[in-house]
Amino acid sequence: MRRSKKHIFLSFVGSNDIGKLAGPTDGAILTALSSKKFTDVYLLWNDGKGKSVSFKEIAEYLQNEIIKRNYAERVTLVQFLLDDVADHNKVYPALKSFCDTLNKEKSCVYTAGISSGTPSMQVSWILLAESGDFSSPNLLTLIRSIEPKFQRNRFLSSAFPKLINL
Repeated sequence: MRRSKKHIFLSFVGSNDIGKLAGPTDGAILTALSSKKFTDVYLLWNDGKGKSVSFKEIAEYLQNEIIKRNYAERVTLVQFLLDDVADHNKVYPALKSFCDTLNKEKSCVYTAGISSGTPSMQVSWILLAESGDFSSPNLLTLIRSIEPKFQRNRFLSSAFPKLINL
Protein backbone atom coordinates (compact mmCIF):
# COMPACT_ATOMS: atom_id res chain seq x y z
CA MET A 1 0.00 0.00 0.00
CA ARG A 2 1.40 3.37 -1.02
CA ARG A 3 1.31 6.12 1.62
CA SER A 4 0.56 9.62 0.53
CA LYS A 5 2.97 12.42 1.30
CA LYS A 6 2.51 14.67 4.30
CA HIS A 7 2.77 18.34 3.38
CA ILE A 8 3.98 20.27 6.41
CA PHE A 9 4.02 24.07 6.76
CA LEU A 10 6.33 25.79 9.25
CA SER A 11 6.30 29.45 10.23
CA PHE A 12 7.09 31.89 12.97
CA VAL A 13 4.10 33.92 14.11
CA GLY A 14 4.60 37.64 13.59
CA SER A 15 2.68 40.82 14.28
CA ASN A 16 1.60 40.88 10.62
CA ASP A 17 -0.42 37.71 11.31
CA ILE A 18 -2.89 39.47 13.60
CA GLY A 19 -5.18 39.66 10.58
CA LYS A 20 -8.86 39.98 11.34
CA LEU A 21 -8.19 40.34 15.06
CA ALA A 22 -7.25 43.93 14.19
CA GLY A 23 -8.54 44.60 10.68
CA PRO A 24 -10.52 43.36 7.71
CA THR A 25 -7.86 41.21 6.01
CA ASP A 26 -5.79 38.12 6.71
CA GLY A 27 -2.11 38.21 7.56
CA ALA A 28 0.84 36.50 5.89
CA ILE A 29 0.33 32.96 7.25
CA LEU A 30 -3.36 32.68 6.34
CA THR A 31 -2.60 34.17 2.93
CA ALA A 32 0.08 31.54 2.29
CA LEU A 33 -2.13 28.70 3.49
CA SER A 34 -5.05 29.79 1.32
CA SER A 35 -3.25 28.63 -1.82
CA LYS A 36 -2.45 25.04 -0.80
CA LYS A 37 -3.76 22.53 1.71
CA PHE A 38 -1.29 21.12 4.21
CA THR A 39 -1.46 18.05 6.41
CA ASP A 40 0.23 19.72 9.36
CA VAL A 41 1.08 23.28 10.35
CA TYR A 42 3.62 24.22 13.00
CA LEU A 43 3.36 27.78 14.31
CA LEU A 44 6.38 28.95 16.29
CA TRP A 45 5.67 31.83 18.66
CA ASN A 46 7.70 33.82 21.16
CA ASP A 47 6.13 35.55 24.14
CA GLY A 48 7.39 38.97 22.96
CA LYS A 49 8.40 40.38 26.31
CA GLY A 50 7.74 44.08 26.47
CA LYS A 51 5.49 43.97 23.40
CA SER A 52 1.87 45.05 23.40
CA VAL A 53 1.07 42.16 21.03
CA SER A 54 0.36 38.70 22.41
CA PHE A 55 1.94 36.27 19.97
CA LYS A 56 0.34 33.38 21.84
CA GLU A 57 -3.08 34.97 21.22
CA ILE A 58 -2.24 35.44 17.53
CA ALA A 59 -1.06 31.80 17.30
CA GLU A 60 -4.28 30.56 18.91
CA TYR A 61 -6.35 32.74 16.54
CA LEU A 62 -4.42 31.30 13.57
CA GLN A 63 -4.86 27.75 14.85
CA ASN A 64 -8.64 28.21 15.05
CA GLU A 65 -8.85 29.88 11.60
CA ILE A 66 -6.68 27.24 9.90
CA ILE A 67 -8.86 24.41 11.23
CA LYS A 68 -12.11 26.30 10.56
CA ARG A 69 -11.07 27.04 6.96
CA ASN A 70 -9.82 23.48 6.42
CA TYR A 71 -6.31 24.67 5.45
CA ALA A 72 -4.70 21.81 7.42
CA GLU A 73 -5.65 18.69 9.32
CA ARG A 74 -3.55 19.54 12.38
CA VAL A 75 -2.03 22.71 13.82
CA THR A 76 0.65 22.55 16.48
CA LEU A 77 1.64 25.63 18.46
CA VAL A 78 5.28 25.66 19.52
CA GLN A 79 6.53 28.18 22.04
CA PHE A 80 9.89 29.32 20.70
CA LEU A 81 11.88 30.49 23.70
CA LEU A 82 14.38 33.18 22.81
CA ASP A 83 15.54 36.16 24.80
CA ASP A 84 16.46 38.11 21.65
CA VAL A 85 14.45 37.45 18.49
CA ALA A 86 16.56 39.98 16.59
CA ASP A 87 19.84 38.10 17.05
CA HIS A 88 20.36 35.56 14.27
CA ASN A 89 23.16 33.99 16.34
CA LYS A 90 20.44 32.90 18.78
CA VAL A 91 17.58 32.39 16.33
CA TYR A 92 19.42 30.13 13.87
CA PRO A 93 20.70 27.49 16.35
CA ALA A 94 17.30 27.36 18.08
CA LEU A 95 15.50 27.00 14.73
CA LYS A 96 17.90 24.26 13.62
CA SER A 97 17.42 22.47 16.92
CA PHE A 98 13.64 22.57 16.45
CA CYS A 99 13.88 21.35 12.86
CA ASP A 100 16.17 18.50 13.94
CA THR A 101 13.22 17.11 15.96
CA LEU A 102 10.92 16.91 12.91
CA ASN A 103 10.10 13.68 11.09
CA LYS A 104 12.47 13.51 8.11
CA GLU A 105 10.99 10.50 6.32
CA LYS A 106 10.64 10.64 2.55
CA SER A 107 6.89 10.88 3.01
CA CYS A 108 7.22 14.37 4.55
CA VAL A 109 7.47 17.48 2.39
CA TYR A 110 8.32 20.72 4.21
CA THR A 111 7.47 24.32 3.34
CA ALA A 112 8.45 27.30 5.48
CA GLY A 113 6.64 30.60 5.32
CA ILE A 114 9.29 33.28 5.73
CA SER A 115 7.09 36.41 5.73
CA SER A 116 6.36 36.32 9.46
CA GLY A 117 8.73 37.08 12.28
CA THR A 118 11.74 39.31 12.64
CA PRO A 119 14.28 39.83 9.85
CA SER A 120 16.63 37.52 11.80
CA MET A 121 13.99 34.81 11.80
CA GLN A 122 13.45 35.23 8.06
CA VAL A 123 17.17 35.05 7.33
CA SER A 124 17.49 31.97 9.54
CA TRP A 125 14.93 30.12 7.39
CA ILE A 126 16.92 31.01 4.28
CA LEU A 127 20.22 29.94 5.81
CA LEU A 128 18.70 26.71 7.10
CA ALA A 129 17.30 25.80 3.69
CA GLU A 130 20.34 26.80 1.67
CA SER A 131 23.07 25.47 3.94
CA GLY A 132 21.78 21.91 3.84
CA ASP A 133 21.32 21.95 7.63
CA PHE A 134 17.70 20.97 7.13
CA SER A 135 18.65 17.36 6.62
CA SER A 136 15.80 15.71 4.84
CA PRO A 137 15.39 13.72 1.66
CA ASN A 138 12.85 16.39 0.74
CA LEU A 139 14.46 19.80 0.87
CA LEU A 140 12.82 22.70 2.65
CA THR A 141 10.90 24.93 0.24
CA LEU A 142 10.58 28.59 1.18
CA ILE A 143 7.61 30.77 0.37
CA ARG A 144 7.05 34.44 0.96
CA SER A 145 3.50 35.68 0.91
CA ILE A 146 2.24 39.23 0.74
CA GLU A 147 -1.12 39.88 2.31
CA PRO A 148 -3.92 40.83 -0.12
CA LYS A 149 -4.08 44.36 1.28
CA PHE A 150 -0.62 44.93 -0.24
CA GLN A 151 -0.71 42.79 -3.41
CA ARG A 152 -1.73 39.49 -4.88
CA ASN A 153 -0.07 36.38 -3.48
CA ARG A 154 3.59 36.18 -4.43
CA PHE A 155 5.92 33.39 -3.52
CA LEU A 156 9.68 33.14 -3.31
CA SER A 157 11.21 29.95 -4.55
CA SER A 158 14.48 28.71 -3.20
CA ALA A 159 16.82 29.43 -6.09
CA PHE A 160 19.92 30.63 -4.29
CA PRO A 161 23.29 28.97 -4.83
CA LYS A 162 24.03 26.36 -2.22
CA LEU A 163 26.24 27.42 0.65
CA ILE A 164 29.18 25.15 1.21
CA ASN A 165 31.24 24.56 4.31
CA LEU A 166 34.72 25.99 4.35
